[in-house]
Parts: sequence; structure tokens; C-alpha cells
Amino acid sequence: MDHASKGKEKAGSYQTTMNQLLKKDLRKSAYKRITKWFYTSGIPFNTIRNPEFERACEDIARHGPGFKRPSYHEIRETFLTEEVKKIDNFLDFNKDEWSKIGYTIMSDAEKVFEMLDKIVDKVGEENVVQVIADTTASYKAAGSLLMEKKKNLFWTPCAAHCIDLILEDFEKKLQTHRVTIRKGRKITTFIYNRPSLISSMKNYTKGRDLIRPAFTRFATAYSILGCLIEHKGSLITMFSSSSWKGNTHARSEKGKKVQKIALDNKIWSNVVTCLRATLLLIKVLQLVNSDEQPAMPFLYEEMDCAKEKIQNNFNNVKSRFEPIWKIIARCGIINSIGHCMQQPTI
Repeated sequence: MDHASKGKEKAGSYQTTMNQLLKKDLRKSAYKRITKWFYTSGIPFNTIRNPEFERACEDIARHGPGFKRPSYHEIRETFLTEEVKKIDNFLDFNKDEWSKIGYTIMSDAEKVFEMLDKIVDKVGEENVVQVIADTTASYKAAGSLLMEKKKNLFWTPCAAHCIDLILEDFEKKLQTHRVTIRKGRKITTFIYNRPSLISSMKNYTKGRDLIRPAFTRFATAYSILGCLIEHKGSLITMFSSSSWKGNTHARSEKGKKVQKIALDNKIWSNVVTCLRATLLLIKVLQLVNSDEQPAMPFLYEEMDCAKEKIQNNFNNVKSRFEPIWKIIARCGIINSIGHCMQQPTI
């Protein structure tokens, strides 16, 4: 091969490498933009798994440079109207099946009795087995009115929402939970707001993160506590290391406070206490959100079993498990589910 050919080959190889590096940088920049949109809009992390999001990314890539986002009006009116028509056509196609297999109406929006009543009439009261909704006061009232008017259907609280409310009450009404979650957030927020500390932390955790999103907001708070206890040793080692002592963040007031939290044996003991009360409920939440099996046949038994195991986790000491039981009882999920399961189906 002559010098000219070698030069062209080398130049081509160099250009390919530069293009790859440029593409990698562009991809990373796009990822940052997407994740920042998630963070600033409060979008649940698990929605990234929605196949529709992947399809949207593929269509944007096909369009290429110059793609403009849809306008507020297009999302709110134009394409929403098209999607509603599409769903209506789908329902029309499946109407014949309603009378054969029954129909469940699910609602998680701020709709009340009038809306639900109209939907039931449209579907046909004889085809509706149950109406599932959140457990807020307005939904409970709407459910009662609906059952009063429609004698053949039953209002059922959304199991996932019930469990999320239980976890919320744990954080609000149990001091140990409230204080521990707040301190746990201080550790994760402090680290994840400082890129250099993220890199340092991952050296100790072998690349693993301290944040693990769960199905719901309050389940995520306890999921993070689970991550913290998994990496307890790594965090203690990190905040005790000479590299930490030499870090500029270690000399800041926030850094000193976070170090004190991470090296306090009491916080780790309290994390364990919180998880003894919640991990079993999060397991039930995972079952409810599973696509592999229906929730109703096993949910009542799982909740009852969770209560018994929580009692065992606290060595049957009434003063320790009873406040947790009371919060679970206030939500009414077990009684509501039990009532629903005893009703005859249509």
C-alpha cells in the first residue's frame, strides 16, 4: 500500500472515531435534557419503561434536525381528541364482550359521582361489576352514592393507593419514620447534588446507586432507606476515609452534618426499624402492580399475612407494632377488600 492510500485510510479512521465521539456526546446531552425534564416536571421514573416513550424517541430520530415539540393546544385539544376517538372506536369494537366477561371501571382523576354515573349508564349497569377509585373523601362519597343508586355494582378502593396512603401516614404520624426519612434524604441529596461525590460514592458501592425508584412516591422514600442500609458499610467507610477528610465538601457545614448522620449508629438502627414495618407492605404493592397475576384473589391474604409478619418483626411487643397496625386499619384496605370479595359477581 502506497503512502497516499495509508494516509486516506488513517484519515478515514480518524474521522470515524471523531464521529463516534461526537455522537456519544450528543446522546449524553440528550439524555441529560430528558432526565432534567423528568426531574423538573415530577414525572415518575418508571414511566421511562413505557414503550410509547421509546416509540416517540424513534420518531423524533427519524425526523432529524429541526423537530419541534407539539404545542400546548395540540396536546390539550388536537391529539387528545384524536386519541379519545380512537379509544371510543376500540370500545365500540369490544362492546359485545362486556356482557360476557363483565366490566371494571377504573378512575384516578378528580372525577366524582356524576361522571361515574354517566359512564356506568353508557356501559350498562348490568355489565359493570365494580368501580375502582382512589380512597380520598370525594371518591368515598361518590362510591357510596353510586352504590346507593346502582344496586348491582360495588365501589372498591384502589389497593395501590391505599397502601401508598399507609406509607404516607407512617412518615407523617410516626416520629421515628419521619426523622429517619428526613435524615436519609439529607445523605442522598447532599451526594447527588455534587458530581464529584457521586463518583466517589460509587467507588465504595461498586457502581451501585443509593436511589431506587419504587411504584409510588412514598414507597420510593422507603426504597431509598433500603438502599442506604444495603450500602451502610460503604457509606461509613467513605465518610471515615482520608479522601473525604481532604475533600472541600467535608469542611462545609452541610458536609459536617451529613457526615455526622452517616456515622451515627442510631440512624442505622432506626432505618432497620422503619424497614421492618414497611418492606412487607411494599411487597404487597409490588404484587398489586404486577402484570402477571390479578390482584384480588391474593391481596386480602397478603395484607393479613403482612400484619402478622410486622408483629413478629417487632418481637410481638404490642407498644411497637400496634401503632403500625392502627394506621393500616385506618386506611380500611383489609375490610374493604374483604367486603368486596364476599359480594356475588355478575
